[in-house]
Amino acid sequence: MIYMFRKEMKKWQNVLWVVLASLILGTLYGIKFGPSGPGDLKVAKVNGYPVTFDQYRKALMEIQERINAIKQMAKAYGMSEEMFLQAYGFDNPQALALDNCIQTKLYDYVKNQLSMRVDKQWFAQELVKSMPHLVDAEGRVNIGMYHDYLQRLSMTPAEFEERRAEEIMRDLLLKFVQHTAYVPGFIAKETAIRAITPRSFGVVTCKTDMFMAEAKQLASDEKEVNAFYLGNKDKYRQPEQRSGMYWEIDTKSFVDAVDIDNATAHNFYEKHKAALYRIPPKVKVRRLILKSQNGSMPSVATDILKKATDNPEHFAALVKQYSVDADSASQGGVVDFFEKGTYDADFEKTAFRLKEKGEISPIVKTKDGYEILQLVERINAGEKPFELVKNDIITSLKAKRALAQVRATLEQLVRSAKEDTKQLDTFIAKHHLVGKKTDMLVNADAKGNSLQALLAKKFFALPAKTPAFGYFVHEDRYIIFSLEKVAKSYVPLFSEVKESVTKDFIKDQAQVIAKRILKDVRAAVLAGKKTLHEIASELKMHYTKTEMITKASELKEFGNDRGLAEKIVSLTDPSQVLFVAQGENFYLAKIESAKQVEKVDLDKEIAKSTKSEHAKIGSLQVGAFIASLHRNAKIELENKNVLEMQQVKE
Repeated sequence: MIYMFRKEMKKWQNVLWVVLASLILGTLYGIKFGPSGPGDLKVAKVNGYPVTFDQYRKALMEIQERINAIKQMAKAYGMSEEMFLQAYGFDNPQALALDNCIQTKLYDYVKNQLSMRVDKQWFAQELVKSMPHLVDAEGRVNIGMYHDYLQRLSMTPAEFEERRAEEIMRDLLLKFVQHTAYVPGFIAKETAIRAITPRSFGVVTCKTDMFMAEAKQLASDEKEVNAFYLGNKDKYRQPEQRSGMYWEIDTKSFVDAVDIDNATAHNFYEKHKAALYRIPPKVKVRRLILKSQNGSMPSVATDILKKATDNPEHFAALVKQYSVDADSASQGGVVDFFEKGTYDADFEKTAFRLKEKGEISPIVKTKDGYEILQLVERINAGEKPFELVKNDIITSLKAKRALAQVRATLEQLVRSAKEDTKQLDTFIAKHHLVGKKTDMLVNADAKGNSLQALLAKKFFALPAKTPAFGYFVHEDRYIIFSLEKVAKSYVPLFSEVKESVTKDFIKDQAQVIAKRILKDVRAAVLAGKKTLHEIASELKMHYTKTEMITKASELKEFGNDRGLAEKIVSLTDPSQVLFVAQGENFYLAKIESAKQVEKVDLDKEIAKSTKSEHAKIGSLQVGAFIASLHRNAKIELENKNVLEMQQVKE
């Protein structure tokens, strides 16, 4: 009995251990892998790999950093911020951030299969190169600026460096794909022949006007014209039209209402002085320049250096005696205070390494020869005093707060106007705004960055429901708009557009006739029955025989029509006959004669064209590689609502 009891207890103990182990493992799994906050929520999955909200947020913050830089650039050029953002592809930062996250996961999917690693020493050098705005005049990373930069990105140094290493590996992956491009020998040879072989071309020009009379006879049959209309009805569709009202707001009144005290301005200064108000170090040196001898250091250089080191107080005299630069030598070689980026990089690197007054540098090779430098005086890096920049800070903070206030006011106005349109009327009256009415606009008007184009863009982004409201920024002014009228798209009756349809039918038929005739002509030339010159004489078409030209030459006979010229010079075989439509005309072209080129010249050109074609194909190959990753990937959006969480601050 005791034996049976012990046996059963042992079995229960085994079960209890299993249960306990399961609880512990489950807890640990929850700690390690379970969502610990909003940042761990999944917004998408790429080939089974999750994209978390935290990854999306960081990508969005990096894009916001670039957007801020672009806005500063726009202000510097006095141009519209929206225009700049659209030009650089930053008009929809949320979608761009998600696309970047998805593309990163696609690269990582391939990168992880290749087990790529980065050498630590090389990575450290690349990291410094990638942050020139954080590197001081002596080539060291400014820790204060680095800390502020990471703070804006909400990242630790370890996180940032790990992320940068991943980015470098992705870049290496794309370079690997680019350099695997292969250029077939026959393509390189054809490209080389087109480039350097002088050829003369015969070209027949056929203008469709020649067949207008015949086409007009066909247009006399109204059934034919009506059939053409029915087959091309969408060509005559009248686009949807929209119009509305808009009001311009000058933010000056909002700016004047904002008050920034000294304490607030000083707090901003203390927080940003290292990044925004830094004064770079400057040095004043003497330079002694020696001319190189057959590309090498002159033999007297070592002796001069010893004299300078032994008696630094006599360096100015040594400069006057030995320096080959007569202009600076007469002044004792003095180069007045300068900051980094003013002179030759090797010269500056040596100058800024000098710390003590009178210190002599080693011999350094620069673009001017071999030099020895002496430090005269040094002004260390610092920050502009608060009093000097106080007014600029107050102006900037007032503008920033005013814009935030305007934006918040307009957000509230647009929301309330949807429920009660009188809210808009009250706002307009309070701020003495003058309304302007737009013309009837179509979607095609939304091109460019003019006020009308932006209004058209906003009108057509709204549902076709009136009235509808919104606002946007144009040239530092806020624009409130109201969509008032929508005219739906429609296809007019044949009777309403008969005249326009008839003109199009005649033009179309003239081209059909021309194509038919020229195809028969081309077949006759290919068969050797007639020459292009004979065909042109029979059909009373214009015939041109060019001079002996190469790809680099210009076909003067065709004026500025570079597209046609490039197509003609693409011919490499005398048996070929090119048939090309360009604008409303048609052309037949053929090589009439060609000169032989030296084999040596051809081989050189083949090598050159191989290199250029390799770069071209490599670029296309990278694009194809990225497209194939997207095409073959399984991409799932997990939770669109997560993307709208307001956790990214401007």
